[in-house]
Amino acid sequence: MVGPGGLRTGGRFRPLSKWALLLCAISTVSCQPHSGSVKASGRAPVPVRAVKVRLYTPQTGQSYSASLTPVQQVTLAFRASGIVEFVSSAGGRRLEAGDLVVKGSVLARLRAQDSEIALSEARGEVEAARQAVATAIAQVSEADAMEAKASSTWTRANTLYEARALTAPDWEAARAQRDVATAQAAEARSRLAAAKAQETRALAGLSSAELAAVDSSLIAPITGRVIQRSLEVGSLISAGQPAFVIADTARLKAAFGIPDGSLAALKNGQHVSFSAEAVPERFTGTISSISAAADPSTRLFLVEAMVTNARDVLRPGMIATVFLHAPTTAQAVTVVPLSAIIRSKSENDGFSVVMIRNGHAVSSSVTLAATYGDLIAVSGVQTGELVVVSGASLLTEGEAVEVIQ
Repeated sequence: MVGPGGLRTGGRFRPLSKWALLLCAISTVSCQPHSGSVKASGRAPVPVRAVKVRLYTPQTGQSYSASLTPVQQVTLAFRASGIVEFVSSAGGRRLEAGDLVVKGSVLARLRAQDSEIALSEARGEVEAARQAVATAIAQVSEADAMEAKASSTWTRANTLYEARALTAPDWEAARAQRDVATAQAAEARSRLAAAKAQETRALAGLSSAELAAVDSSLIAPITGRVIQRSLEVGSLISAGQPAFVIADTARLKAAFGIPDGSLAALKNGQHVSFSAEAVPERFTGTISSISAAADPSTRLFLVEAMVTNARDVLRPGMIATVFLHAPTTAQAVTVVPLSAIIRSKSENDGFSVVMIRNGHAVSSSVTLAATYGDLIAVSGVQTGELVVVSGASLLTEGEAVEVIQ
């Protein structure tokens, strides 16, 4: 309905300033006398665009705009750098964005020679480290024996010295020999520890080389669709450089923000209905998370709802409309395009449309109600009638018209 200040839209008044100014301007032009005008009956038909008055069934319920994102998305990269030798194909061409890949399938592979060389070098280092350990063990055994012998000689010499049966220079020589043997044994044990540490590092390097050889083939960890491919056969790729981005599109989540006034009506596990403009059907999702705090910039609470994409018709990035309550069907109303509404020439505050009857323009007063996008509910016309949507304000009553596409 029309009230002071605007149109009533879905239970609320919407300001008419833009439409009112436009309609006033058009009506002002239409009220000017036509210089050199002739009788309507003597003029050629005026070309106009027209559509049929129709019924529209509005839907009620709170709705919010949501973005569809994958529940699981992975970025794949090689552990080591190398030359790309192979990229998987689909339908006679290399994998591209949108292609479906199966878990466990090989997506790409690096040149095998690179990993074989790295493995050979790592095995050589391990062998050298083991030989160094064996040599160090033998040296420790020899040093321990010499230390034991020197300690025994020192013990005997010390006993003789205390019994005044050994001279001081001989006692000092025995002690010095013992100290040298002890130092040599300690040095040998230190070399053995270093050799074992080197062996440990060499074994770790071999394990890394073996793992890199295994990882020279990039394996799909999930079944999903390729979001991005960033490599080509023959290109040099660095370790950790993203090669593929894969998303599991079998399950998606619709993320949307709601004001605090609607928060109390939601809970985890609650079902919500939503639709996507690109897919002419409705889907059902289940609320999986509700933010504990509002976004500081928007003051909205983030809500996520999971949806099963069994027929694979939904895609990540699509914009959806989420209905927090199942939409209910209201009574059908008669609607015309907003562009068909003009200021009434007979009523100062009224509105009208121009109908086409028997090939002539006929003005019909209408009462405005709620708007639905670019449509507006009206009363005063019948469904199926033709209403002018372009140039209506420039027509005169009874003027001959011709509908063009």
